[in-house]
Amino acid sequence: MCVILQGEYWNGGISDIRIYNRALLSNEVQNLYQYETGRSPQLTIATLVLQLSTTNLWVGGSYQIQTSTDLINWTNYGTPFVAISATAPQYVSITSSKSFFRILVAP
Repeated sequence: MCVILQGEYWNGGISDIRIYNRALLSNEVQNLYQYETGRSPQLTIATLVLQLSTTNLWVGGSYQIQTSTDLINWTNYGTPFVAISATAPQYVSITSSKSFFRILVAP
């Protein structure tokens, strides 16, 4: 393979190519280096965002998202919100193992 780098030719092989639409942060470059050299990169905690579809909300009404692990005991999740649309989706960041959600009219 022959590649021109700043007006000079380079004869050599390229094993991996990555193209990004932004500059990488220094920790991202370090994690890629560690990954490619077989070292474990620092773990990044991912956040899962859940979209709760709603229907028939009263515009201007106050609602509360609740969560449960057993569908019997429910606890408030976050702060109450005011509906801006009858069908506006609500987004919830999942940071725990609780797996059931519901939306109720807030007191």
